[in-house]
Amino acid sequence: MTQLSLVLDRVNPKDSERNNKLSGDLLKVFNIILDRKPHFVKDIAAKLCLPENSVQAHLRHLRKNKFGRHNVVRRSVTKGTSYYILEFGSYQK
Repeated sequence: MTQLSLVLDRVNPKDSERNNKLSGDLLKVFNIILDRKPHFVKDIAAKLCLPENSVQAHLRHLRKNKFGRHNVVRRSVTKGTSYYILEFGSYQK
C-alpha cells in the first residue's frame, strides 16, 4: 500500500480537531479509490457518510503536489453523471 503524505493547509493552526477530521476523511476517500476501479461520488459519499461536495473536494485535493499528485481521472457517463478512477502515473496539468 502506498503511503499518502498528508500536509494540511494551516488556515487556523489552533483548530487541530478540524485538521484531523479533514486528513482522516481524505485518507478514507483515498483508500476507497485505491482499488483503481470506477467510483461514483454519491457511492463514496454514502459509504463514508460525507456530503458529495466534500468527496469531490477530496478527490481534487489528491491531484495536488502536497497530497501526492495522484492521477485521479473524472470520466463522464452521461450528462451530469461522472465517475472517478485512480490511474497509474502522476497527475499532469
